[in-house]
Amino acid sequence: MYENVYSKQDLTYKFIIKKLNIRFHRYLGYEGENLTFNNVELIPLANDNKYMDISYSVDDEVSVNIEHQSSPVYESKMNDIYKYHIYLESDNRKPVISCIVSTYNPNQGCRECNIDYNIVIRPDFFFIKNKNAKEILNNIKSKVKNNIPLTDNEAIDLILVPDMNHNLNINELFEITTKLLKKVIISDTQFYLDLIDCHKKMLKRFFNNDEYGRFEKMLNIKAEDYGFEPNVTGFEEAVALSYIDGKEEGREEGRNEGRVEGRVEGRKEGRVESNYEIACKLLEMGLDEDLIFKATGLTIDDIK
Repeated sequence: MYENVYSKQDLTYKFIIKKLNIRFHRYLGYEGENLTFNNVELIPLANDNKYMDISYSVDDEVSVNIEHQSSPVYESKMNDIYKYHIYLESDNRKPVISCIVSTYNPNQGCRECNIDYNIVIRPDFFFIKNKNAKEILNNIKSKVKNNIPLTDNEAIDLILVPDMNHNLNINELFEITTKLLKKVIISDTQFYLDLIDCHKKMLKRFFNNDEYGRFEKMLNIKAEDYGFEPNVTGFEEAVALSYIDGKEEGREEGRNEGRVEGRVEGRKEGRVESNYEIACKLLEMGLDEDLIFKATGLTIDDIK
């Protein structure tokens, strides 16, 4: 039912906004240091069954609600935004920013709505189709060629290129963006991994499993591609391979014991051993302890 109500595009942008967090907030042109998302992703309007896409607080001082639009905005939608604005303001007692992140043609739809004789609602608009994909890609290609790191906004532009103004075949476009994403210099490793997740989410929106798998294979990150020791596999590969190896060792030990208890114990020991293998490989790759803790579940003392 959820899929029927919200389009793939809506879900993709909700994912990107939450994944990129404060960086996407600044991409929209706002200031702030810390975002706190609501406990639920979609907040109902007061006394209504309609929803805004996403809501968060900035530095605990101002509330922001974002509506993603893959079709033109009409007055009825603007009226909903107004009601939601009032709902947030009364609920949180904070100033509220209403913003529409739009992937439709900026010349369609309306940008303001007369609620009554005294009130006109004018939310902030961010039109992604106002951006020129060709110019953005050429700029990123130039930076890659000259080994210049991307700014946060340039990196996010690369993820959103498919919804910008362009005349490229979508397969050709993703060939370009996927190869560039593998080559760009991003100083923050976690941000780079988040960008890859966002790119994969965008791929899933456009392609079926076979085509998606082809692009995902193109994007496989090897250690030497990102400055790690060349004999160490990539982050995702290390986790996957070590976990599989650990499970196999556990199964084999269980079979050798020949008892149910042995099989259970063997699998347990295999899983524990795999976590240490994962941690060792990730430490060799230079990842920090917090990331390793999230990937393995081991304690900080175990990792040390």
